[in-house]
Amino acid sequence: MTNVIRVVRADYANPVHAAALVMLLDAYASDPMGGGEGLNDFAKANLGERYVLGGMGPDIWDCSGITKASYAAAGIYIGTHSATNQFNTMASARKLVPLSQAQVGDLMWYSQESAFNGDKYHVVIYLGGDMMLEAPNPARTVRIVPLRYGELFPYAGRPSA
Repeated sequence: MTNVIRVVRADYANPVHAAALVMLLDAYASDPMGGGEGLNDFAKANLGERYVLGGMGPDIWDCSGITKASYAAAGIYIGTHSATNQFNTMASARKLVPLSQAQVGDLMWYSQESAFNGDKYHVVIYLGGDMMLEAPNPARTVRIVPLRYGELFPYAGRPSA
C-alpha cells in the first residue's frame, strides 16, 4: 500500500481549508517550539465574522475590536478599542519584543510612520508560522492569512507576559 500526499494551495476562503489551517496552527502553537499554548478559542470562533469599522462584536469586528475582545475573553486587558492605544498600552507596560522574538498570540501593528509613538493603523494577532488573524476591511471577514511585512512595525506586543 502506498501513501499519497497531495499538496494543494490553501484557499483561505474555503471553509475546509480554513479549518485545516486552524487545526495545523493550533497544533503548532500548542507545541513548546510554537509557544506551548493553543490558539485563543474566542478568536477561532469568530473567523468569518463581518468587518465593520468600530465593530466590537458579537458578530461584527474591526481590527482592534477583535484583538481587544480576544484578550478580554482570556481576562487580559490590552487597551482601548484603538490599534494605537493597544500599542501604547503594551509599550507602557514594557511588553514589547522585537519581531524576531514573536510568539503565537503576540500582537503586531502596521504603521506608515517609523516613529515609536506614531499612529498604528492596524493590529493583528500573530499565529506563528508567518500567519496572522485579522479583521482587515469591509471587503473581508475576520480571517487567517499570511503575515504581510510591508509597513509592519518592528515590535510585537506580548499581552500575556
